[in-house]
Amino acid sequence: MYTQKPLISVVIPAYNEERYIKKTLFSLQKQIYPNFEVIVVDNQSTDHTASLALAHGARVIYESRKGVAYARQAGFLAAQGSIIATTDADTVVPPDWLSRIAKQFSRTKRTVGLTGVYYFSSGSLVSQLIIRMLWSWFGRAAWEFATIGGRRAFLIGSNCAVRKDAFMACGGFNTDLAALEDWDLGMRIRKLGRVKFDPSILVCTSGRRFSHGFLPGLSHYAYNYIAWIVLKQPALTRFRDIRYERSAVGNAIAFTIAVCLCFFGYAALFRPQFVAQAKIMKTVGTQIKFVTTMVQTNVWKATKAPF
Repeated sequence: MYTQKPLISVVIPAYNEERYIKKTLFSLQKQIYPNFEVIVVDNQSTDHTASLALAHGARVIYESRKGVAYARQAGFLAAQGSIIATTDADTVVPPDWLSRIAKQFSRTKRTVGLTGVYYFSSGSLVSQLIIRMLWSWFGRAAWEFATIGGRRAFLIGSNCAVRKDAFMACGGFNTDLAALEDWDLGMRIRKLGRVKFDPSILVCTSGRRFSHGFLPGLSHYAYNYIAWIVLKQPALTRFRDIRYERSAVGNAIAFTIAVCLCFFGYAALFRPQFVAQAKIMKTVGTQIKFVTTMVQTNVWKATKAPF
């Protein structure tokens, strides 16, 4: 058990996040780590984001230049802690989030950056499943592949932390970037030390950008990544301001139908006794209930937040 408990600053960029930020701040109030401050950067909000943050004990600063890179930069510069963690205003963190972060940084001074994983708490069910299975099944292998063995180490903005002295030494965030400012910081700060990946440090974030499906949500990130890596240019497009969740009813119906079809196809080929049992059911509704019951446990495990 480490004995030193350095001050950790938690920076949360926020633009019109009154629907989500209360859950984020509640989760931070439940931290078992005792020595931290919370800084909410109000990035031109027109709702009650700032007042909600103040009511929940956060320090609020204002950034008039619109953009997440500007907001994170302002928050990091205002931070008093020797370690700066950051998450998003639509993200919930577990009670041991800061404790795990502090423990990793206490092990060696060579570690200048740290990042973990995230699950979606909303968005399309397919997106939730893909992200959950990606980190659950592949974890470190996925990170190693994406970073080319750590040579292009990146940070995940909803779940990362850095040493402040290293952050200042590398020049902070590149505010010219409309997106991927977290990845860019990870690549530059890596030159000063080790950027570590720890899959046990996890958060649960909104999947609102993936409400229309996994590929549409992924396309914006991929497009900007290619522009940044291949063309050596700042991200070409900005994120659209998505402040609300899309109704999940249509996605849920489509997903249920797809699961039912896949199950019956599998059962017809490999488990004929299931088909026989389903045939004796009197109504379609009963048959659907039978099928969904069979898959409910696995789907719930895949989409349920782990804390």
